[in-house]
Amino acid sequence: LPPFLLTPSPPGTYLAAFERAFDRRETMEEQELKQRVQAGYILESPEEMTEGYRSALVTQLLVQADTELMSAPASWGAAQHAPSTNTQVSAVAIIQDELAHANIAYRLLEDLGLDKERLVYGREPREFKHPYGFDQPLESWAELVVANGFFDRAGITLLGDVHRNTSYGPLKRALVKVDLEETFHLRHGEGWMRRLAGAGG
Repeated sequence: LPPFLLTPSPPGTYLAAFERAFDRRETMEEQELKQRVQAGYILESPEEMTEGYRSALVTQLLVQADTELMSAPASWGAAQHAPSTNTQVSAVAIIQDELAHANIAYRLLEDLGLDKERLVYGREPREFKHPYGFDQPLESWAELVVANGFFDRAGITLLGDVHRNTSYGPLKRALVKVDLEETFHLRHGEGWMRRLAGAGG
């Protein structure tokens, strides 16, 4: 917006009337897009978005990307305690999947005008948007597979809902692959949880 529109003008002035008209236009655009989306419309490019739609999508993608990215360091440390080479390979494959999922979301954010390099390397730790659970170290194989079981159950629930309900076509298509891989991660975690519980911990 021009600088003179950033501060509300005194009531009764020409600019105040202009601002009210501008706000009504924005509201009408948001309502019109909302109605189209509710009728099943799928957006394919940022040019079709209102500012409100774009802002909500950026927030959702940032949480998605940051969460996937921040799962990797703790998982990598715990993977060093895998009971065999094969189990370590499985754990590392899961970490690679999570990093790829993060890259998908960051790439979509690039399409929305954000700088992927700055998002990954240029932010302060406090600026990342992820569950605090990923800040906790995983110090054993048991902790790793329990984290797989619980975190990936939450991830499938959340991303499955996004996949079913998002009206942004590129994200909906990308989540087909992500959901399939998260299902494998969940099976891996829950399978090992049952195995460890059956062995008495």
